[in-house]
Amino acid sequence: MNHLRPFWWLLVASLLLPAAASAVSPQDFSTGFHLELDREATFYELDLPAAAYHVITRSDLGDLRVFNASAAVVPHQLRPQPAVAVDTSTQHRTLTLFPLPATSDGELPGDLSLHIERGAGGTIVDLRSRDDQPTKNGNPSGWLVDTGPAKTGRTKALTLSWAPTNIDAIGEVRIDNSSDLTHWTPLTTAAIASLSFQGQRLEQNRVVLPHQPLRYLRLTWPPALASLELTSIDLSYETTRQISLPLQHYTARAVTTADNNRSYEFQLPGPLPIEEIRLLLPVSNTLAECRLESAELPVGPWQSRWRGLVYRLGRGTSEIASPTVAVSRNRHRNWRLECTPSEAGLQAPPSIDFGWRPDRVLFLAQGEPPFLLAAGSQRVGPARFPVDYLKHDQITPGQAWSRQELSLGGEQPLEPINATLPWKKIILWVLLGGGVLLISGLAVSLHRQMRSSENGSDNRDAD
Repeated sequence: MNHLRPFWWLLVASLLLPAAASAVSPQDFSTGFHLELDREATFYELDLPAAAYHVITRSDLGDLRVFNASAAVVPHQLRPQPAVAVDTSTQHRTLTLFPLPATSDGELPGDLSLHIERGAGGTIVDLRSRDDQPTKNGNPSGWLVDTGPAKTGRTKALTLSWAPTNIDAIGEVRIDNSSDLTHWTPLTTAAIASLSFQGQRLEQNRVVLPHQPLRYLRLTWPPALASLELTSIDLSYETTRQISLPLQHYTARAVTTADNNRSYEFQLPGPLPIEEIRLLLPVSNTLAECRLESAELPVGPWQSRWRGLVYRLGRGTSEIASPTVAVSRNRHRNWRLECTPSEAGLQAPPSIDFGWRPDRVLFLAQGEPPFLLAAGSQRVGPARFPVDYLKHDQITPGQAWSRQELSLGGEQPLEPINATLPWKKIILWVLLGGGVLLISGLAVSLHRQMRSSENGSDNRDAD
C-alpha cells in the first residue's frame, strides 16, 4: 500500500480545499468601514453607510459582511429602519392630598362629604364634615390623594415627603384605588421607613405602583408612622411619543431622453431602499401627465409606481409644484418617466428626488474588536446566520457607527465573476475528480487483493 500514499494526500487535499475555497476574507470586498462602538454589548447596530450602497452589487445586500479583528466573519442581520421612533420619558406631578381624621378601623369616615370644583388647573377636592366644617389635620389615619387629569403614560411610583424629624419610624402603608370615591379596590402595600444610626439617615419613601389607570388614592397611615408628618406626594409616570425619522435624499438626473421629450430614464447608484419620490421640473409653468415605472435591470421588466399630473406653476414665492409621492419600498436602480404625448410637453429633462432610509445592520460582537464592515463583491452571495431567528424584542443592542472608509479589494471584487478565469473552482473540481478516481482505484485494488486471497486459499485447500 505504500505506492498509494501520494493518493491519500490528494484525497485529504480534496476534502480540505472546499472549506478553504469558501472562506471569505475582507479582500473579497471592494470597500470597508472601520466601526466604532459606544459601549460594551453583546450586539451592536448601525445605519448602513450611504457609501456602501454605491459598491453593493446585489439587490438583497448579500455582498455584505462584518469581520472581527481576526478577519473572521461574525453573524449579522439586516433590518429595515422604522419610519418613526418611540421616545420614552419620565414625567412628575405633585399631587393634591387631604388628611383623613383618625378612626378606629382606618376607613374613610362616614360623616365626610366631598365638595368638588373643576377649574382650569384641574380638579380641586375639599373634604368637609356634614356640618360643612373642614377636617382637622391632627393625627390623620390616612390621606386622600387626587392624581389629577388622566395620564397618557404608565404610572411608575409615588414618592412621599415628610417634615424633618429625629424620631425613628417604620411601618406598612396600604393604598387603595377608586375612580368615583365610592368604590375602592386594593392597589398595593409598601414599607415606609425613616431611621437613623450613628449620624446616618435611612429613608424609604418610594412606593412602586402597578401599571393601571389611577384617579383617586387612599393611603392608610398606620399608627407606627404617626411621627411622620406627610407634606407632599409626587407621582412619576412614563410617557411615550412617536418621532418621525427623517429620510435621506438622492437626486437623480435624466440619463437618456427619447420620443421627443416624452420619455426619461434615471439610474440610482445602488440598491437604495426607496420610500418616496418627488419630480423636479427645471422650467416654471410646466404641466404634463406622466407615468413613473421602475425595474431592477435596465431591460426590465418594468413595474408601475405612480401615475398623475406633474407640474410647476407660478413665479417666485407664489410658485406651486408637484407634491412628494409615497411608493412601496423597493431597491430598484432603474426608473423611467413616460409622459402623455403633447405638443407642449416638458421643456427640459426633469430630475427625481428619491427619499430613502438606510438599512440597519445588527451584528454579534463575536471575537475581539475592532470590527470591520465590508461591502461590494461579485464573489460572495448572501449568508444566513442564526441571529435571523432572534426576535427584535429579545435584543437590546449597543450603537456602532462607521469611523473610516477604506479600500479593501478595490475594483477587482466588483468585476463580474465570469470576467476572470475561476482558478479556485478549476483546482477544486480537478482535486474532487482526482479524489473520485483515487477512491475508485482503491476499491479496484482492494477487490483484486480479496480475489487473490480467495484464490490462494482455494489452492491450499486443494493441496
